[in-house]
Amino acid sequence: MRPLPPATTTACAVLMAACVSAAGHAQGTQPAYVVRGRAAEERQRELTDRVARFHAAFASELQRSAPDLLPRLEPPPPIATGYQLLPRIVPGAAPQPVTAASPLVSYGWRWSTTLMERETAALVQLETALGSASGRRAALDSLVTWYRALVDRKKLVDADVNYNWLWQTEITRVRAVFDRSSALQDAMLRQRGPQAPAQRVVDSATVALGLASDVQRVDAPVFVKFERRGPEWVITVPMVTDIVDSAFVSEFARVVAERWRTRGTGIAYRVMPEIRVITPAALYCPQAGGARAAQACVPPERGAAINLASHIGRFPPDAAVLTTGAGSTHIEGGRAVVMSPHDAPHYLIAHEFGHLLGFRDAYVRGYRDAGFDGIVVTELVVDNGDVMGNARDGAVTAAHFERLLFVKDVPVLMQAGLGALYQRNDAREAVMRFQQVLARQPFHYGAGFQLAKALDAFGQRAEAEAQWARVLSAAQLIGDTATMRQVRERLAPRP
Repeated sequence: MRPLPPATTTACAVLMAACVSAAGHAQGTQPAYVVRGRAAEERQRELTDRVARFHAAFASELQRSAPDLLPRLEPPPPIATGYQLLPRIVPGAAPQPVTAASPLVSYGWRWSTTLMERETAALVQLETALGSASGRRAALDSLVTWYRALVDRKKLVDADVNYNWLWQTEITRVRAVFDRSSALQDAMLRQRGPQAPAQRVVDSATVALGLASDVQRVDAPVFVKFERRGPEWVITVPMVTDIVDSAFVSEFARVVAERWRTRGTGIAYRVMPEIRVITPAALYCPQAGGARAAQACVPPERGAAINLASHIGRFPPDAAVLTTGAGSTHIEGGRAVVMSPHDAPHYLIAHEFGHLLGFRDAYVRGYRDAGFDGIVVTELVVDNGDVMGNARDGAVTAAHFERLLFVKDVPVLMQAGLGALYQRNDAREAVMRFQQVLARQPFHYGAGFQLAKALDAFGQRAEAEAQWARVLSAAQLIGDTATMRQVRERLAPRP
């Protein structure tokens, strides 16, 4: 079975299946990926119902023939996502040796359906075996083990469906971004084989630019704190959560602290998450006063669908966020780990937390249009030994911390530049500060834009126009139409 890829992004807004239906498309005008996804969901419900019926029949047989086996008969998980639905935090499989290069991984609705067909076939075998195992304890014991394995695989099927909704929706929303990622994938794959010299030069430039502007970037959030304690660097990440299950929160923090620590040459590195709990009532009703106000102000019910962007906006802005409500565990808004009800292996938590530190996925996600079958999502790992590229088998290394320390001053430099430009009208200092940011992060979008404005304010017309041209190219890459319009107006010939 294909390992479920890590679902994460720092720049993507998540739209689950419920959000798609809310778009109000008529059935005949819905995109192919939605129509195909609805059909896959129907197959998913059929499989879930059939597993539930088998569980009931199996439980009845065990009650008659081997009641001591009943505690091992786990009920099938429901198909449910929503607020305050927590996953199990599980160890996950032991890491395997990594290879130098990974194959291109692809998945879509056809793959989801294939997984369901496999489990349906396995369930038919279970049903047949149960009929001949009646009254035979040893046979029933074996069937319990067989059934539990099917339930575990069914959880991966359900997670796969949610993961498809996440990325097929996002690709449809910002297709131009994924067109570029797909082109980058193609160039990387061509580099693995023989190439004409001219093509190798073109592909090398494409790959170098694509990786530097995305995969290799590190954007340390302003709330991350760095402290040197003798022979050790300690990185503290303040977090706020509305998860009131203290055991879950403690285990999440423990896994992060255990995974995000390592040693370099003569120095140690570790991460300390500091998690503060705010109750859902306090999050949604911070100023509720009096009985009437308290009665009118209530947080979402457990299992309710929520708007993740507005939900996360309720949290204090000076900390990372740990919350619930996702169909597939991922990063939302650049600062929130949003948990789904699907099992969360330790490696997944470590991967998602890496995004809170400012790291990007060390793989490239693209797509191909599969027509009636919707969209096939493709992923190509850049660094198979990196936890941010190969979450299951990759590692946290000293290089992660070295990269993070190199950019740790970027938020401070950006604030200094903005203060100089807009508060003290000191364009000279602003230019210097933004240049310092770009020396550490050459593709820092905000610093590039502000440097262009600072050069204008400093009277450096030629340098400013060259910088505005770079800003225009960057805006075109991400589809920032407002900035493109502003830059074109600035670069228009003046009378």
